[in-house]
Amino acid sequence: DEIEFYSTDDDDDANNGDDVGGGDGNDNERCLLDLPITMTKTATSGSQTHDHDCQFRLFLVSGTGHALKKQSAYHQEDSTLPLSHLLCQFIANFYPQIVVTQFCSDKDIFHYVENTKFVHSKLRPAIDEQRAFLAAKHGKHWKRFFGLSMSLGDGTPARLSAIIEGLRTFEPDMLHMFRRKTLWIEYPNIRQLWESDLEHLRFDQLETYPAIPVTEITDDMILGMVCEMKQWRDAFLSNAVENAHSEMASFWLRKTLQPVLAILCVQKPKQSALYYRGVNVEVSMPTGSLCAERNAIGTALAADPSLRREHIKAVAVLFMGEFATATVERKLHASATKQ
Repeated sequence: DEIEFYSTDDDDDANNGDDVGGGDGNDNERCLLDLPITMTKTATSGSQTHDHDCQFRLFLVSGTGHALKKQSAYHQEDSTLPLSHLLCQFIANFYPQIVVTQFCSDKDIFHYVENTKFVHSKLRPAIDEQRAFLAAKHGKHWKRFFGLSMSLGDGTPARLSAIIEGLRTFEPDMLHMFRRKTLWIEYPNIRQLWESDLEHLRFDQLETYPAIPVTEITDDMILGMVCEMKQWRDAFLSNAVENAHSEMASFWLRKTLQPVLAILCVQKPKQSALYYRGVNVEVSMPTGSLCAERNAIGTALAADPSLRREHIKAVAVLFMGEFATATVERKLHASATKQ
């Protein structure tokens, strides 16, 4: 399920936007676009398709440090072009199934404006083309077959920030190689890549705060919400999952079987905090589903119509994935019993 390969910046005007390396151009079931900036990228195919249905596209990005140095005989020392040629040769020889496309900014990579122009005039259109192809082929399910990863290891601040911000709408994963000298330390005993030197971060991990141990929480309101959520979770498991007479799966969550619990903290001036529970409702309704947070807010407002917006201090949300698992197991057990 994994393909490992080296990757960095690359290319010049002659090869700008040209496909090199392997790939037969056939329309495959999944297209994974990889935009490496320096060092190593590991691409993993999704669980929805098999390896032979997955097409990997590698975008190699290059540039020159200072355009004025082209007047010097040594201006190529500021370019990543030689390394890009080496990478293309390596990939073509060892991973011919990967389609490599080279892009060169041909501008000063230290200037943010020039990098922004490059991202929006070269990289985004190329990615949009692949996304449009998948949308035409798979319709509303195109996101299941599309994945974008960026390899981060080194580069100018202007280059990195322009690429990250410019491609954020694609929700890319990040692969960060933070120890790059292992290769030289271990040479010549090089047989594999060192996963301990890499960080693979999914987009949702980058967009959220890291988990904090409860023992490190000192805020009384947050601790109160954690306590309330634990009690709500246990009550839900007891009454909705373990209770065979519950209609949670057969009616209230029949559309998704994906329960979400919420705890809303309300506190008025000079009063103690109050907590309200909420759960999502997923039945056939003209207005769609009712989320757990809205449910909790409605419960609080019904309990106290004088509630003001500034009285709402915080909301906690918990996804109960074990509910769906227990429901499926119960159905399988019931089916086996009937047989």
